[in-house]
Amino acid sequence: MKRFFAAILVGITVLSLCACGAAPEETASPSPAVSATTLPLEPSAVPTPSPEPRSLTTGLPSAQEYKPITVMIENSEKARPQTGLQQADIVYEAMAEGSITRMLCVFNDQKPVVAGPVRSTRIYFINIQKEWDSPLVHYGGPRNASQPSYVYGKNTESIKVRVDGLKGAYNDYFWRDKSRSAPNNVYTDLQKIEDELYDYTPDAREQFSFDENVSYTGQTVDTVGIPFNTSSADFVQFKYDASTGLFTRYMKDTPFKVRSVTLDASGEQESTTAPLTVKNLIVQYAKTYTIKGDNNGRQMVEVTGKGDCEYYIGGIQLKGTWERSALDDSTHYYLEDGSPVVLQPGNTWIALQPTGKQTEVTYS
Repeated sequence: MKRFFAAILVGITVLSLCACGAAPEETASPSPAVSATTLPLEPSAVPTPSPEPRSLTTGLPSAQEYKPITVMIENSEKARPQTGLQQADIVYEAMAEGSITRMLCVFNDQKPVVAGPVRSTRIYFINIQKEWDSPLVHYGGPRNASQPSYVYGKNTESIKVRVDGLKGAYNDYFWRDKSRSAPNNVYTDLQKIEDELYDYTPDAREQFSFDENVSYTGQTVDTVGIPFNTSSADFVQFKYDASTGLFTRYMKDTPFKVRSVTLDASGEQESTTAPLTVKNLIVQYAKTYTIKGDNNGRQMVEVTGKGDCEYYIGGIQLKGTWERSALDDSTHYYLEDGSPVVLQPGNTWIALQPTGKQTEVTYS
């Protein structure tokens, strides 16, 4: 009997071990082969480069914001060599009284620490200044309110910053060079004026279009003679140098030298004197006359309306027209086919040649 129960116990134990044994481990199915084909990549986000900032007044690469300053500079013989003219972006030259011109200079890309000699303004120069919405730097002007040449009053209220050397408030912005005689010895610092007096944002103007690749075909020109209202066809000359792509200014067949003052790395002034050169020359024909009823024979140059133009760009002469509908408008310059003229990047000289004169602009 004992043997019987022992056999039963052994059987139960074997059954229990079989029931409790672990199930056989499953074998993972092999993964399907992965193709070595390269998957297409997402296109990389390449940023579009921003256009290089360009000056509105020269078309040259410049990060300088639009903050032009216009300055009246003398052109009498005793005023030469003038300082700062080569650093101006645009120069307007027009007749003053007598057989001498005066210059309104537009400075934006550079603000020279020495500019001058600064002289008095005229009403037509103020009318030009208005289209640039710039501070005006000058040393007085016709002050008789009863005369039509008066440069103060309601006609000039559009000038937002007027730095007038005759006003005692601006004594710190002018000085006299004792090596020269008055009145041709007043100078100013345009960097100081910009830093301390320029307290508004001017309306951006785009009178000109520039293109460094512009190329014209037409009459080739070596020398341009501008008489203004004198009897001399060569009163002012511009001679073209194809090797530099620049016109050099002459007066009475003598190179017109100007002085430029810059600051070196230590803040010391450096001065150079050289003949003045310009990239673009515009001859703008404008009605010029003595103001009726003005006791001092002051001149007027009409800078609104329309008229003929000559452009000298890259040694090529082009003809066209200019138009300015009102003093609040800008002057627009066109070629003969009606398309806007495109200038080469660089400085521009605008000669306001009187219309109806027997002596005309010459070129050869």
